[in-house]
Amino acid sequence: MAQEVAKKQSVNTMKSSSNAELEDELNKTFSVFLRGYTPSSFVNNEKDLLDGHYKIDLNSPLPDFNFKTALAYNAVDTKKPDKQYIALVCEVNSLPRVQILSPLMNAPHPNLMVLVTFGIVELSRPQEERLVILYEKPKGEKLSKLINITKHRPGFEFICTSVIAPLALAIQYLSELGVTHGNINCENIYFDTATNSILLGPCVTEPCGFSQAFYYEPVERMQALPAGKGDGDSKQDYYALSIVVLHIIYGMNHFSGLTEDDLIKGILGKGAFDALTLNKDMPEVFYDFFRGMLSHHSHDRWNYRYLKAWLDGKRYNVMPTPPQQEAIRPFEFGGEEAYTRREVAHIFFKNWNSVSEIFSDGHLSTWVAISLRNKELNEYLLRTAKAVNTPGKKNDSYMNEQIMRVITVFDPAGPIRFHKLAFNLDGINNLFAQMVLAKSELELHQIMQFIELSMFHFIIDQKNKEVEKRDELESEVIDAVSLRLDRLRTVIRNTGLGFGVERIFYDLNLGIRCLSPLLAGKHVSSLTALLKALDQLSPSLFSNSDPIDRHIAAFIASHLGVQHEIHLPQLDAHITLSKNPAMISLKLLASAQYRTKLNNLPGLTNWLATRIMPSLDVIRSKTMKKKLLNMLASAARSGSIAKVAEVMIESGYAQVEVSAFQQASRNFKQNASDIIYYKRKEMIDIHSKRLGARMAHYIAIIALIVSVILSVRSN
Repeated sequence: MAQEVAKKQSVNTMKSSSNAELEDELNKTFSVFLRGYTPSSFVNNEKDLLDGHYKIDLNSPLPDFNFKTALAYNAVDTKKPDKQYIALVCEVNSLPRVQILSPLMNAPHPNLMVLVTFGIVELSRPQEERLVILYEKPKGEKLSKLINITKHRPGFEFICTSVIAPLALAIQYLSELGVTHGNINCENIYFDTATNSILLGPCVTEPCGFSQAFYYEPVERMQALPAGKGDGDSKQDYYALSIVVLHIIYGMNHFSGLTEDDLIKGILGKGAFDALTLNKDMPEVFYDFFRGMLSHHSHDRWNYRYLKAWLDGKRYNVMPTPPQQEAIRPFEFGGEEAYTRREVAHIFFKNWNSVSEIFSDGHLSTWVAISLRNKELNEYLLRTAKAVNTPGKKNDSYMNEQIMRVITVFDPAGPIRFHKLAFNLDGINNLFAQMVLAKSELELHQIMQFIELSMFHFIIDQKNKEVEKRDELESEVIDAVSLRLDRLRTVIRNTGLGFGVERIFYDLNLGIRCLSPLLAGKHVSSLTALLKALDQLSPSLFSNSDPIDRHIAAFIASHLGVQHEIHLPQLDAHITLSKNPAMISLKLLASAQYRTKLNNLPGLTNWLATRIMPSLDVIRSKTMKKKLLNMLASAARSGSIAKVAEVMIESGYAQVEVSAFQQASRNFKQNASDIIYYKRKEMIDIHSKRLGARMAHYIAIIALIVSVILSVRSN
């Protein structure tokens, strides 16, 4: 018995040793392959070259064309070296407007700088990939420079025909393409005095209005954080055009000494026309223009139809419409006075931490009831005060939400203001991205709370109450944003691989590059680029890193539209395998390869194989494990992630292995029970007696048979 047990143990030891040797052999095979693997895309990859023939000269910077998030360099076409180009090299953590690059490149306009091409370029300094956008170099000078050196201001006809009319055509053209410029200012307009031609500069290297000077923005955008302004619509571009004309009339120092907060208070208190013209004299013919373009209410501001008619000679006799002083007496708070609801909202945002006191003392409610005489608003404030003073509801999150709601009720036309955040609804994507890049955990939590609790529906309801006649395009934008945020609510609740903060980042910012540390130095913004990059990186990363981290998983899940946490029902029988991150990563990468139709990724498949092998230690059948290892090696050599997934996920080995193990366990338990049963002394005596009785019985029968046979023979 002991010899048999020893023999079985020896056999198992030999099998285990055999599998261990096989694993070591496969590890060596994978390692040798990966260390010697050279992806085809590494061959003849020339640096500082865009589209194969535009050479970027990093030794020739063009600082006059720099942007806040992109540096400008001289570039030449190696095929046609007689033309000058500007290469805008986007910063690594910039948020370029990639979605408008193709429309602008394919639809040139005589009053827009020509966008020639764009693409990912591997730079020699720094040695990393960047998005590069190529423009034709404009002729002439910046409008700001010409304004500063011109002693005599141009006349009405010149301003209309050489500045307003061509720029208005460019704005309207962009509007037809679905593009808001957002960067119309005297530093980004080029005027050629030789031909009296004017060009509007780029707007693609950063979020719409990100670096725009505050006085070029309508008040509802001025109050928002730079990254949270949103794309808006063409009316803000016409608004900025009117500020350009103010500079032409009054000079570049027109707003010197004026702070952003001073201008906001001025616009909210007396209207944009008075606040921006500073009560300076102007040619009477411009009154209609500025009153129409700088109307206090955004829906009343001129669009191209009114501006074109005015340029053609029509005069409207527009009357200035400053905001009414809605209250009989001012509301005093934070050392300031406010006569309008929008002013109150602005003061509340500036003094956020003190606003909660107002709900308790009833001062605001009294002012609304007596000075504003607004019964509906007063009832809302009374309900809010009662709610926030309820025991158990005085926590920071609840209070912040109520303050945000009150500010929105007072100023639905303004941006959403939530603690330290201020953003327009269509700017939530860029704001969230900036908070991720800045690693601002508190702000990220607040934005996620805003989405998860559907606060945006309250915002939209209030805006719809304020504006009876909303522009059709504006309604489409709001509906699209609302739908996207509604979908994100379910994403926020999932925390598995492919979800979390990273997933929201990619869902909100389609086309943005993947921020995985594994991809440092690379600009990956598509599934195809991601898989190729991982295949390229496999020789250098396979020994210490998994091919997927939370950013890569979220990037893939976002591009595939995965709405629920990855579940592997084929491996449910073996719970350790079904929840193994390596298996989930394999499923995601296999789906990505299927979507992109990249058939051969040998570096990535071998990398995956090296990281998957340790998970097979849970397989108890040595024979099955050996078979799986051989199949894994064969699939890895094919370069197909789908074949690796077919072996490791789809083949059904988990159920077979578990069933076999369970049957073996049952047999073992039964045999062990039998051994214990027969080893008991009393059972041995009983079975001995029974065995003796049976033997005696059999002997008697045999003796009887022998006797019968002998008797028969003797006769």
